[in-house]
Amino acid sequence: MKTPPEQPAGSAAEATEARTPVTKDLLFRRALAIVDAEGLSALTMRRLAADLGVEAASLYHHVPNKQAVLDGAVSVMREDMVFDEPIPSDWRGILEMVFMRYLDLLTAHPNMLPLAARHVPTDPADGLVYLVATGLSEADAVAAWQSVLAFVVGWATFAGEAITGDVDYLPPGLAERMRQWDAATARHALRAMLESYEVTPASTSRAGVHLPPRGPLPAPASTYLPLQR
Repeated sequence: MKTPPEQPAGSAAEATEARTPVTKDLLFRRALAIVDAEGLSALTMRRLAADLGVEAASLYHHVPNKQAVLDGAVSVMREDMVFDEPIPSDWRGILEMVFMRYLDLLTAHPNMLPLAARHVPTDPADGLVYLVATGLSEADAVAAWQSVLAFVVGWATFAGEAITGDVDYLPPGLAERMRQWDAATARHALRAMLESYEVTPASTSRAGVHLPPRGPLPAPASTYLPLQR
C-alpha cells in the first residue's frame, strides 16, 4: 500500500485549510473592494469567488443572485453613515447633515455612484414619509427629495473626477476654481435648495425624530431619518 505523498509547504490543500471561512459580511466587503478598485463591470460571481478562493457555485449558499451581492455592497458602504451629536432638531438641518455625509461617502466610493439611489433591505425608514410627516406636501416632499438626491449624486460625480470638465478655455484663475468641487460650496447650495421648501405649521407636530448618537442612519437614496414611533 502506497503512502500518499506529502503536500509541500504552501500547497493548495494547506491554503484551503488556512483560508478564512466565507461569510455574507466577508463576501459583501470583498464585492465593495472589487467595485472600488476596478468598477462595477469587474464584479462578477466568478471574479468574487476567485478573490475569496472558492468555487462560484458556493457563493449561492450565501446569496441568491448577483443583485443580492450589490445590495450587500451598498449596505457595507452605508455603514459609514454615522453622526456625532448634537443632531439638528429641524428637518432642514437633518437633511443637510445626512446628505452632506452621503456626499462624502459617494466621493470616497465613486464607482458606486450608479447604485447611489438603490434601496436595500437594511434601509429601515422612509425619508419621503418623514418629509410628509414634517408638514411638506407630498408633491414638495418628492420634489425636495429628488432635487437633493440628484444634486448630491451630480456633485459627487464631478468631485470624484468621473467627469472631467472642459475648463482650459477659461482664464487660469477661473479654471483652477472650476476644478475644485469643495464641500463648503456644496453645503451652501444644498441649504439654498432646502430653504425653498416650506412646511405647513399645523402639521409639524406630527413628526418626531429619534436619532441614536453616533448610530448608523439609513441611506439617503430611499430611506433616512426614522420617524419616532
